[in-house]
Amino acid sequence: MARASIFQTILNRDEAPVATQAPVADVPRFTNTYQDKLRLIGIHLDQHKMRRMNILEVPGGMLVRATNQDGATEELLEFPDDTFKGHFEAAVGQRGDTQTDYLRIKTELIPTSYSDVLRAIGSWLDEGLARNVVISEGAGGIYATGMMLQETTMQSRYAPFDEFFTPDGVDLMLTEAHRRRNE
Repeated sequence: MARASIFQTILNRDEAPVATQAPVADVPRFTNTYQDKLRLIGIHLDQHKMRRMNILEVPGGMLVRATNQDGATEELLEFPDDTFKGHFEAAVGQRGDTQTDYLRIKTELIPTSYSDVLRAIGSWLDEGLARNVVISEGAGGIYATGMMLQETTMQSRYAPFDEFFTPDGVDLMLTEAHRRRNE
């Protein structure tokens, strides 16, 4: 799928028929996964128009360093594990808020929103049963490192991993994530 069509598909989500209010059973629930945690961090970055994020998983939560919208000052953010559920509930409460403008092409690397890109990276990390993760955004890509479960013929064990997501790699991840959500 060409880059423009990927974004058009994502950006046109709001043109889908509006469903009636979902039953309470369909309300999303927070799961303690990289996908949910990174998505919530991404929502915060999007809301505050922050850029050039660096995420470090630490015991008890995550630390995020990002550049403010002025492009000159950096901020260090703490996301303790015990606050993610509250962030999730607030995000669910803001769903459908027409004031939010997350889905717009931002940069070559982060085409739609940090919440979309970090959610897709989180899903990839969850699939690999990763831990001790560091994610760093650079000019040419997003670098992820940490420990991931490796299957061998003899045993399963954690081993270091390093992954560099170029803009094309980010596009592939977003396309795959979009496909999974529509299945």
